[in-house]
Amino acid sequence: MAAPGEREKPIEVGSQVRDAAARAGAGDVDGALKALAPLFDAGEASVAARFVLAMTAWRMGRLDWSLELICACHDVAPMDGTIAEAMASLQAQVGNMVESIYAGKLATALGGESPVAEFVPAGFPAFDVAYQAIEERPLYSRAKLELAQGRLANAVEKARQHVAINSEDIEARGFYASTLLRASRASDTVDQLARLETEGCDSAALASLYARGLAAVGEFDSARKWHAEAQSLAPSNPTIASAALADGVWLEELAAVAIKGRAWADRFCPLPKQRAWREPANRVVIAYLVTRFADPADAAAVAAVARAHDRDRVRVIGYGSGAQSWEENGLLRGCFDAWQDVGTLDGATLARYITQDNVNLVIDAAGFEAPEGLHALARVTRAVRVSWLGNPAGILGPIYDTRIATSGGGDMDWCIEGGYPLPHPLGSPKRAQNSVPHFGADIILAQLCDGTVSLWSRILRAQPQAKLLLRIADTGRGNVDRLVARFGTELSARIDLVSVVRFEDFYSRLDIALAPWRGVSPRMAAEAIVCGVPTVALAQSTPYGPFLAAACPGMPLVADDADDYVRYAIALSRVPLTPADLAVGDAVSFARTLEQQARAVLTPVAAA
Repeated sequence: MAAPGEREKPIEVGSQVRDAAARAGAGDVDGALKALAPLFDAGEASVAARFVLAMTAWRMGRLDWSLELICACHDVAPMDGTIAEAMASLQAQVGNMVESIYAGKLATALGGESPVAEFVPAGFPAFDVAYQAIEERPLYSRAKLELAQGRLANAVEKARQHVAINSEDIEARGFYASTLLRASRASDTVDQLARLETEGCDSAALASLYARGLAAVGEFDSARKWHAEAQSLAPSNPTIASAALADGVWLEELAAVAIKGRAWADRFCPLPKQRAWREPANRVVIAYLVTRFADPADAAAVAAVARAHDRDRVRVIGYGSGAQSWEENGLLRGCFDAWQDVGTLDGATLARYITQDNVNLVIDAAGFEAPEGLHALARVTRAVRVSWLGNPAGILGPIYDTRIATSGGGDMDWCIEGGYPLPHPLGSPKRAQNSVPHFGADIILAQLCDGTVSLWSRILRAQPQAKLLLRIADTGRGNVDRLVARFGTELSARIDLVSVVRFEDFYSRLDIALAPWRGVSPRMAAEAIVCGVPTVALAQSTPYGPFLAAACPGMPLVADDADDYVRYAIALSRVPLTPADLAVGDAVSFARTLEQQARAVLTPVAAA
């Protein structure tokens, strides 16, 4: 900025800036960014370059970035009327009325045009036009609208921009953090809510959200603290209590989760009524509760089973959240005969839906992730209620009649294909041809507990040349630091984070997969073994140990203790699995067994 009494230097426009502006005007935003990048990398970005970049950011819908750049231009050239006009317009576009009026008055006073006027896009609104259309918190409103229409990625981005501009808007920050968690970006969720540590919190919802993010990134002590804080703020809120139970798989022993889960059901669910299962009509009606998943990737397994049902004998209904066209429901499309959006329904209304749809068998794939579903199931009397996913402690009454289990542990267990169907890989799985052993796992950071880190560290030390590949979807800032803190700098240098969309592409790089201590479903093990990759687990590792014992009974994959785990992992690193080693089937086999179990339960009803 020019000193008092000193005239501003004229704004110079170079050929690279004009080239970038021309590219942006022709719709080549990527080309414009590439043309400008060398100027910024070399520290030679002029006011004109920043202005063109600001207008390019505006074309991209990045209002926060555009406003930041325009304000930087104004700091350097405060007497430029075109820059002041652009700043006034952008302030209006993001809903900042006071700042917009101030900049608008300044632009009017300055008047005139500058060398950057030619770079204002044709569609960029003048200040008076933008001010006439000003809204309160427009980016936040658009974020909520995008979420209501099932466009989660857009909702995250609009909320991010609003929070970047309005950092003190706690309500919007909470919304942004919740969308981040829905998008499996727990690390960013924690970053957004970390200020609660110093500012305190009087919102049970925010405290619970923060606790869930902390649990997902493996900050277990802090997660317990904030779950307790949330429940103290709202001791009678079933959703807050349910969230703590959903995280119980990481935070407590499963026996303790089971006790608390039964207490939750006794407290928040209506008194159980006598069962009155209905006789199937022409076809058995099977419904799936799929409003949420503890592991979003489990949607593929549920969809495969739902799609595989024999439509001559079964009608399949999906009870989900939002329309099937929503981004979050992408894996569930095309697998149900009917779909009902029940995401905003209370338990009593959802129970009426289940009854009115003449459902004979309702399978819950959400569990404690969706307490409204549990409230509904407790009210349902005319359908067999089956727990599958999202219920880590295997709680039954008064919510469920039975559960899909890996192996029989009780009279009401339905032992179906190891409790999880084998997926169908795309193409023929290929074995890795590695010069050194490549171990690996598909996990979230919560699964890197002390026990898991100890096991995997022992393996890496026993195999000095080996690598550990981790498929972690959440690679937000902070998670790499957490990873290094748990394994130490030396071992972390031999750990690679792999980002691939298809599980086949991940397991094609491995010699052997390593199951962690805990998980919410056997998905990781199912995907690994169907790709021919041996997977080692501890016998007490729920749910991986029981699944692998059922899936590969002839292979030494399930270890009784840590020493055996390490020994198996090293010995099996060059031993591929074949289809002959697998004793469980795919989704078709799973669906047929499920149908048989349903008919076996409902046949006595028909006979009566």
